Amino acid sequence: MQEFVKAGLLALAIVLPTAAWAAEPTRLIFEPHGAFFSIEFHQKTLIDPQVFAKESEAPKMLGPQGITHEAGLRNARLSDPLETSIFTAVGKPLPLTLGQWLVASGSAEIEDQGDGSRVTMRFTHLVPNGTYSVFENHFDTKPPSFTPLDGTGRSNDFRADADGSAAAVVASPHRLTHDNGILVVYHSDGTAHGIDRGAIGVVAHHQLVVRIPVR
Repeated sequence: MQEFVKAGLLALAIVLPTAAWAAEPTRLIFEPHGAFFSIEFHQKTLIDPQVFAKESEAPKMLGPQGITHEAGLRNARLSDPLETSIFTAVGKPLPLTLGQWLVASGSAEIEDQGDGSRVTMRFTHLVPNGTYSVFENHFDTKPPSFTPLDGTGRSNDFRADADGSAAAVVASPHRLTHDNGILVVYHSDGTAHGIDRGAIGVVAHHQLVVRIPVR
């Protein structure tokens, strides 16, 4: 009997460290990029640097995030009426209102696998039938830099359904840390740009973002 008990305890000692190593997935909630940007960079007025509203007296100028917008446009303000029409930096109408742009939401689960991370994402109220890609935001560089979440730009894009819902699973080649964020980019030209996001504010627009917590 004693030998049986010893054998059982030994087996338990072997199994327990393995079970303890299997961490629970990290669960995250995306937030609108405009709000995140405005708070992170201490904007006096909460804006969305990636989409624009019409204002007849506004001059052509270089705005936040290095985006130059044409005359007659300004950055959309988060306090603008929800029915405000929004445009690209060159004045091309986007197919939704400011309210429809800001209502997008999403969640993610991160599971570390080997040296990398598997990211499972679900979204609602995206641009109907919109083309999207997900990028890794590097907060440990100045200015922050961006690379495709999959490392190659070959499997980091997806298309929203007609009701704006979408799901995507992307494997990151390395483990994501607090130095990183996950950025959801809408492509108003209907084309994912692989390793590049595309011209920001013109054909590519940051819509949702989440920073990885300390874990």
